[in-house]
Amino acid sequence: MTLEGENSVCFGAQTQISPAFEYRIEAVGGVSEEDATTVGSFPFTEEGQVDFSGMKYAHLYAKELSSPAIVNAADLNIPAGIVGDNYKKGHSVMIEGGTGPYTVSFSPQVKGLSIDAYNYLVYERPGEPVEAQTVTITVTDQYKMTGTATITVGAVEVPRYQVAVNSGQVLNGPGSYKEGDTVEIQSTPSAGTRFDH
Repeated sequence: MTLEGENSVCFGAQTQISPAFEYRIEAVGGVSEEDATTVGSFPFTEEGQVDFSGMKYAHLYAKELSSPAIVNAADLNIPAGIVGDNYKKGHSVMIEGGTGPYTVSFSPQVKGLSIDAYNYLVYERPGEPVEAQTVTITVTDQYKMTGTATITVGAVEVPRYQVAVNSGQVLNGPGSYKEGDTVEIQSTPSAGTRFDH
């Protein structure tokens, strides 16, 4: 914590000042744990005993607290994709204000969604279809001040393949697929049409 605005007061008589060996810091004005997310300037008092002769001192400080903010939420939306196609690109989460280090959390929790050491979102898309979701990102600084932003995590879909009917050619869909995958047929197959996998 950076403490500013120092004022010192000494009590008692002393001809030699030694390093403080006992001190305590307490909040002034009734600032409680419940006020931890309030933005503003908060005073603190530090009291200590300098040496065994009884010489004491008191310091009064004030600390300005501010909330962190995610400033590029519009760049963090994750596009739709297909099952098993992982996402790791785009923009890093940019944070201004507050006091680092920061922690980042998601609500609701999305399976496969995380943030890497460089503040980039990573989405390991699941192996089954999932609808698009709205997610709130919360950033918390070291003084428990918070800021939030809302993003969209796009839907996860199964791959779609287009097959030419009666073309006399073998056409493969993009990528590969295995037994059990879904293939959408957008026309009525004629007699003698065969599908192999």
